[in-house]
Formats: sequence, C-alpha cells, structure tokens
Amino acid sequence: MDWLTQLLDAITSFIPRFYLVAVGRMGVKHTAKCRIYWKTWRPAVEFPGQAIALKPGLHVYWPLITEIEDYSVELDSMDLGVQTLLTADDVTVVVRCVLQFTIFDIIKARVECNDFESTIVDLCCPQVALEISKWEYKKNRLLLDDFNKTLKAATVHKLRKYGIRVVGCPIQDLAPAKVYRNMRDVSAIPTD
Repeated sequence: MDWLTQLLDAITSFIPRFYLVAVGRMGVKHTAKCRIYWKTWRPAVEFPGQAIALKPGLHVYWPLITEIEDYSVELDSMDLGVQTLLTADDVTVVVRCVLQFTIFDIIKARVECNDFESTIVDLCCPQVALEISKWEYKKNRLLLDDFNKTLKAATVHKLRKYGIRVVGCPIQDLAPAKVYRNMRDVSAIPTD
C-alpha cells in the first residue's frame, strides 16, 4: 500500500497549495525555472534554481517545482560555549559568551551560508578568543560593560554579511583558572 501513497503524493504535486508564514517568521521559497535554448543545432533545457524571501502572510506555491521553508526571525540567543583562554597579562581564564541576534536578511542567512547556527559559532568563537587575548584581566576585570561593547562591535562586523544583526554578546561566565594536563610518558609503559 506504500506505492498507493507515493502515487497519490505524485498526483497531488500538480495541484497548487497554500502556505502560511506566521508573524515573527520569514520564509524562503526555492523555485526551479525552466529555460530552453538552442545549443549546437539542438534544444537544451536547464532548471536553474532561485530563492525568494517570503514575508508573513498567505502564499500560493506549486509543489512540483517549489519548496518552502520558514524560520524564526525574532530575537534569539545562542551559547557560544566555554573557552579556556589566555589574556594579555598572562592570566588563564574560562569564558562563556552568549550571542543575542536577529535575522534581517533570510536569503543570506539560510541560502548563502547553509547553516547559520554553525556559522555563528565558527565566526564568533575565534573573535571572542582574539578580543580576550588583547584584554588585561587584572586591570579590567570589573569593567565588563566596556568589554561587552567591544565584543558586540567585533561580532557585528563578522555577522553582518550573513544577514544576522547582533544585539549583544555579553560575557555570562568569567573566572581565572588553572589548566592541568596529564602528560604521561608512553615509553615507560610495559608492552608485554
């Protein structure tokens, strides 16, 4: 009976459908256009894809050549994880930042960078490490508001070209730390 379901899906893909994009979300409509042209005495057919941004509202699409996805564009936050870093005054610190952002260009955020969540982590974690390496912990540890503004400015510059607007990048956790590594001599282990 699975073949019957597949047949029914194939037949209904010829019928246009409605899609509702809710308030606070934006959609991406992936369409295929058919282009026929002459190439060396015979016709050639191409189906170049196109992505169109959809605002909130009711939209009509044809499932045979169109696919619609919608995503939240409201204020969101992402934990950038814990990093152990070295400051400019040689203090090892454990840092955890949270990026607060919105999406202002859905095409750049979903089509051009494939997965914006991993793009945020890939671009912001090294930026946090760079800014911490310039910062002096002993002198400025109580002036976190100024440092949060510096982090925000650095991440705004990195994420703007991917359609992401940074609202803030505050430090959630900051503490001096000692890092211990267990370095065993492998040659001293008996092999029998």
